[in-house]
Amino acid sequence: MANQRQLMNFDTQSFNDINDIRGTGLSALLGGDQSALDSALELRKAGVQRRFDEQDVIWAPAQTLDDVIIDPQVRANDYFTTVDHPTHGPYETVQTPLKFSRSDVGVRGAAPEVGQQTEEVLLETGFTWDEIAGLRASGALG
Repeated sequence: MANQRQLMNFDTQSFNDINDIRGTGLSALLGGDQSALDSALELRKAGVQRRFDEQDVIWAPAQTLDDVIIDPQVRANDYFTTVDHPTHGPYETVQTPLKFSRSDVGVRGAAPEVGQQTEEVLLETGFTWDEIAGLRASGALG
């Protein structure tokens, strides 16, 4: 039990050190060389990972958004999808996290442009074409 407690203290302190290093003198010590700073942080992280593995701790690294976007497991699970926008062309977006066996709940397409569906929505809610024309003439519909 003491060994696990020591490991937890090591874990907390090491990761706090990694976060604190970014704003302290290590960068100055390395002459502001971002590549050297990144390498030093990776070596420190590798030491933490090794200690966890040696103690059979179940762990996984925390990922930044940039890490998640290129993560092979995220790609294999289809967490992103490509949508073809009529004006801006294709772009990648997050897929819905829900999947059902008999319902398609995925991304259906690009969001409509401002005002693109105004008339359709007003007609569906009971407005007549004359009422819509009145709203447009009054400036209510932009």
